Amino acid sequence: MSRCTAPIKGHRKPGSEANCPVHGAPTNRAFALVERLRPSLPGTLIESGLDTGLRSDLASDRRAPDDLLARLAGDASGSVREVVAANPSTPVEALLALAGDTDWRVYEKVAANRAAPDAALARLAGDASWTTRGAVANNPTTPAGVLVTLARDGNEMVRVSVAKNPSTPGEVLSALAGEENTSRVRSTAANLVRARISARLGIDESNTGAIDVLREQAWWEMSPDDPAVVLTKTLHPNA
Repeated sequence: MSRCTAPIKGHRKPGSEANCPVHGAPTNRAFALVERLRPSLPGTLIESGLDTGLRSDLASDRRAPDDLLARLAGDASGSVREVVAANPSTPVEALLALAGDTDWRVYEKVAANRAAPDAALARLAGDASWTTRGAVANNPTTPAGVLVTLARDGNEMVRVSVAKNPSTPGEVLSALAGEENTSRVRSTAANLVRARISARLGIDESNTGAIDVLREQAWWEMSPDDPAVVLTKTLHPNA
């Protein structure tokens, strides 16, 4: 282990430099500064003594306390708020507020955050920017009802993201696989229908005969011992 040699009381002690609040990781330094300032400054002013880089380090750390992340969610710097919006440990109330931020880079991070509350995702699913709607469509924690709505989005890339989302209901995925005018959406959804049927019902992806039969049925409601599945496997056995 290396020894910190900084000429500051309390820093000349055994341990790796990563554990030193002066020479260690940025987040460690930021936490050390916050703790040093805490006794002498009101809570709302603690972060004001830190530069943008250190505030961003704090905002990105999943170990940061809820009250600290909530305060950083109101930071004057958009880049800091953006980092808070991407942190899965950020409190729900703060993410809801950030979903209404004026900076698109901030609320788009909320759209992609797996910890974002349903209300925030539903709101952002109606955003004017297709990239924001696409981020919601790509988020595996997006509610099924929101994905149903986004499956009818006018932007092809949003619908592709819905097709790729593992949380998209089977009936929605099958509907996307039947689109007539957009080959990219159709081919993406069709490939994923095949993969889901294979994983759900124990049919080899190469068994196109069985998959073609089942894709025309409500396969998302079936199990491997369903009579229709058993019959299909009998008629079209795996290789």
